[in-house]
Amino acid sequence: MQDWRTEYIIEIRDAEKQHPVSRELIAAYSQLCDRLSSLEAEKAALQAQLQQQSSSQPPSPLKSSPKDTPPSDDTPTITRLRLDLAEALRSKSQFQSRLQKSDDELARLRAKTTADVKALQDLTSQHRTLSRKLRDREEELRVKNKLVADVQDELAVLNMQLDQVEKQRAKQEVEYKQLLDRYMRRIGQEAEAMNLEHESKSSSSTRKKR
Repeated sequence: MQDWRTEYIIEIRDAEKQHPVSRELIAAYSQLCDRLSSLEAEKAALQAQLQQQSSSQPPSPLKSSPKDTPPSDDTPTITRLRLDLAEALRSKSQFQSRLQKSDDELARLRAKTTADVKALQDLTSQHRTLSRKLRDREEELRVKNKLVADVQDELAVLNMQLDQVEKQRAKQEVEYKQLLDRYMRRIGQEAEAMNLEHESKSSSSTRKKR
């Protein structure tokens, strides 16, 4: 059966795979748990060694029991182990606090990420809608520009035709004026000839009566 440390380390490693944000903190905490396990194993080994030494020494009536007074050579080692264990427990508490803060920050970031994803989806949908409207407007403008170009071409053709008509009209007016002038001159000449003939006849009849 696995002890609580092994299960906790497994859970931490699973959390590390799922949440890589706290990887560095979890790695440090795992090292601390390994250090705690090593210290407790060393402490258990020393206690077993002390018990073995105590059982191998004969009891002395002038001294206290070995269980009450351990050998002086092992006391600094146990003291050091106790200090290391206390320091490790203190570090464990600090890492747990940091881990909790990291989890809270991760939860906050997840909530923010969810909101950002929704906002991004809304913006993406809005961008697609605007892009579609822009394409429609560009197509509409393209058609209108083509219509304007066609109308301008037609106007240019009509202006050219109008210029031709104006030139023909001006030419016809000149020709009409020339024809009218020639006709008026011919009519004038015929009228003058008729007058001269009439006057000639009148003068002849007057001389005959005399």
